[in-house]
Amino acid sequence: MSDIKSNSRSATPISQEWAVLRVATVQDAPAIVQVYHDIYQGTYSYHEYLNPEFIKADITGGNGRWYVIEDVMKGNEICGCISATLDPESGRAYSRGMMVRPDWQGKGGVSRLFGDAAQDFFNYNKENIRMIFCETRTETLKPQSICETIGFKPVGILPFKDVFYWTRETPVLMAVYSNRTWESRLRHVKIVPEIAPIKEYIGKYFPSMKRDIVDIADVDPVPALPSEPVNISIKAQAYGYTTFVATTRDGDASISINFNAQCLNAEHMHFACDTGRECYFLLDALKLALLAGGTRYIEGYCPADDPALQRTFLDVGFRILGYVPAWAKNASGDFVDYVVFGIALDPLNPRSINLTEKAAGLTSVLFGGNL
Repeated sequence: MSDIKSNSRSATPISQEWAVLRVATVQDAPAIVQVYHDIYQGTYSYHEYLNPEFIKADITGGNGRWYVIEDVMKGNEICGCISATLDPESGRAYSRGMMVRPDWQGKGGVSRLFGDAAQDFFNYNKENIRMIFCETRTETLKPQSICETIGFKPVGILPFKDVFYWTRETPVLMAVYSNRTWESRLRHVKIVPEIAPIKEYIGKYFPSMKRDIVDIADVDPVPALPSEPVNISIKAQAYGYTTFVATTRDGDASISINFNAQCLNAEHMHFACDTGRECYFLLDALKLALLAGGTRYIEGYCPADDPALQRTFLDVGFRILGYVPAWAKNASGDFVDYVVFGIALDPLNPRSINLTEKAAGLTSVLFGGNL
């Protein structure tokens, strides 16, 4: 069982009088791409979703699951789609949201289908799935409210990470968990003092975290010694992405990240370094290279039991953006909380975004009066 709240158990079929939800097939790929085109009019920043071949491969690849919304009053015309993908190694799934074509927006009844799809996705992957997370838009309250209604909780604020309709937006990072997640989660965390307030706030929404053992670790900053040589390599990828890799001169340590030219953000950071000193100089060099290339937002994360790396992020100029319980598995097989860090060149102004009460509370804890 999961924490998702839903009134139905299957995605085939689920009716909302005029709408029906069903699992998509490869034949639906062109229609799904058309949904993205109709909604975003060529402004969608993640170009893989505008390619039918990518959608087909995702449908048949085994880890992605797509649903289409059909209008039964108009010959079962596809008017929307919902999708999620699972990382089987971590049991972590990413909900890519609900898309509804403009002429069908506001008709009513569609919102509940998101919960039905999420529950079906949980059921479909019940042997492996531990959590679903999403990045929810804040142009209105509705997307957050829908997610909260079906059990998602806000766990992070990502200042002006995304671009939609050529405008930068601040998504809310949200998560919902399967009940068994808490049985395999490492309850002993070691965090620097700056992380304690956000961990305490997130813990209000997940009762199992009340039993945590929390060590507050004072970690000295990296000594101000001459910087070590760092090589930066840049490799173009499909769909407008670029991989930046910072490597020590001897090649023994590296940090990589993917840059999206369409929305000028960089995420999916990966560490392969052993010492705090290596991490410090690699992360600092990577940050400078990204900012020099026009990046407006940089995101990274690290375990909540690695205070040295947490301090490194802070010393390099990142700020805390969120705290996600049981994000990834450690070498011992326990699932460890992760802290989200970021650099955002566009300062967060809460008056420019719409937040639910829970998300507003999280924003206050993260940013206070220093916005």
